[in-house]
Amino acid sequence: MKKLPKIGLTLCLVTLFVACGGGGNSSGSGNTNNSTVDVNNNPILQTIVISDASEYYKDKCATPSIQFVIPVKLNSDNLQDFIVHYWCSQPLPWGREMTTATPDALVAQVSQSDGTYKVSNEQVFGSKLYGLGGASRKFVRGDINGDGRDDFAFAMNWEDGRLAANPITNST
Repeated sequence: MKKLPKIGLTLCLVTLFVACGGGGNSSGSGNTNNSTVDVNNNPILQTIVISDASEYYKDKCATPSIQFVIPVKLNSDNLQDFIVHYWCSQPLPWGREMTTATPDALVAQVSQSDGTYKVSNEQVFGSKLYGLGGASRKFVRGDINGDGRDDFAFAMNWEDGRLAANPITNST
């Protein structure tokens, strides 16, 4: 049996098909589905393994939060790529006043023809180390400039465990 390398991030992509119909009632005793799904033999479920990108955040913190793993096409090979956003909590003890940005890293994971993923920050973002300047909370995607490619806008903050006595220190 082949030994797998240390896994940094495993994604399980699931496509759900939901049929809505009548017959429900307010007692909560509607239909239940007791069937199981064999992940290994189901073409709808797919496991994707992305290597840990610690090289891109290790100087900022040892164990970042993974805020988003966003599926997106980053090149023209028709394979699914991902943008991963990591951000770091403030070191313990929490509740200290901080006036610097929340450390973070944005990592472009580009699919390879052999099913693996390669960090391609230089090609996608123009820099090896790239960040958004804080902790992301939400994002929207759209083709803002009309070039046929997805553009993203992120809602950011510095709410990472710092003292909030002065709300300005949580803004970004």
